[in-house]
Amino acid sequence: MRLEGKSAIVTGAGAGYGAGIARRFAQEGARVVCVDVNGDAANAIAAEIGGLAVQCDISSGASVKAMVEAAGTFQILVNNAALTQKPARVGKITEAELDRLLSVNVKGLYHMAVHALPVIPIEVPDSSLIE
Repeated sequence: MRLEGKSAIVTGAGAGYGAGIARRFAQEGARVVCVDVNGDAANAIAAEIGGLAVQCDISSGASVKAMVEAAGTFQILVNNAALTQKPARVGKITEAELDRLLSVNVKGLYHMAVHALPVIPIEVPDSSLIE
């Protein structure tokens, strides 16, 4: 089990790729923190894999900060949460839809960089593995 003894945060873990990543990490021995804006979906995946569920809207700095604090120590961050937009002409997308898309997909990256990245311990690989 390649991730035995590791703890991972997976955002967008309530469905799709995020749920698949959370399941695989758990199979590999990781303690997985299942993060999703849909708390019920995060709870369902966490219950399935024996992980921890945290409801979080990554477009909110306060929500990301609270999620990082709830997660505790972790070594892996999979910042998977994102929104998609159905194909449409730019003029057919409302400003509110565009704001939400940018807030999650761009600003969410910023919030994770500010609140999550600084607390991940840096592990130096065994130099004998580098040729």
